[in-house]
Amino acid sequence: MTRTRHLGIPLAVTTALSLTGCAGPVTWPAQDLEGLPVPSIIWPEGTPDLDDERIATVINAEVTIAAANNAHDYSSPALRTYATEDYIARYAELSQGTAIDPESPYSDVPYYYVAGPAPAKIEAVRDTDTGAEVDACVSGWSYPWMANETGLDPVAELGEHKTGVRHTYELLRSTDGTLVVADSYGVGECSTNNIKYGTFDPQPEYGSIVYAEEFTQPDGTVGLPPLKYPYCCQQTPAPTDSPTHTNN
Repeated sequence: MTRTRHLGIPLAVTTALSLTGCAGPVTWPAQDLEGLPVPSIIWPEGTPDLDDERIATVINAEVTIAAANNAHDYSSPALRTYATEDYIARYAELSQGTAIDPESPYSDVPYYYVAGPAPAKIEAVRDTDTGAEVDACVSGWSYPWMANETGLDPVAELGEHKTGVRHTYELLRSTDGTLVVADSYGVGECSTNNIKYGTFDPQPEYGSIVYAEEFTQPDGTVGLPPLKYPYCCQQTPAPTDSPTHTNN
């Protein structure tokens, strides 16, 4: 049986496709995709080329992962429609590292939210023996697109003549014939001039705190397991005056 594929926000697909390549804005309505709340998405410059299955897979993976991050819940089956378990786990770990956990060195770092799916300018697509590859200039994977401060204007940072990271997305052809994102990696800098971007409407609740017991892992368990990789930001304890202390 072939899996049903949602094209991002299914009710808006016909409109979005008819406007592909145009400069006019496109709005995808809010939806609940298998338990994953996806706010409305405003595409001021129109959407990327969703007629191409390879591009649509990348964009929909970015949309669902961004929505899962802001909901701090990676358990929805909708994510598996566009990405492998390993790919989902990578982003879940990145997010969980900023949930408040008293035993984590990240405990004083606020949970990050994203303004929308990572802005991308598609540069090339090609088929491979196992699926496909998509080259894109990607922005928004750093402050302020990923942040948790009130009063942000993330779009202001996406102006012309700025740089992003040229990424290659590796897509696998599943047994049911559909494509899923299996990996992505940076291969150098690129220009974000005229990049396509979509913003959630409403924007996430910047400034709000996410606690460990509010985070849902890809397997549905609640809370934070030990991180797979060493902490990047752990501080070295300040030295004491002497190696031992005695009571006099």
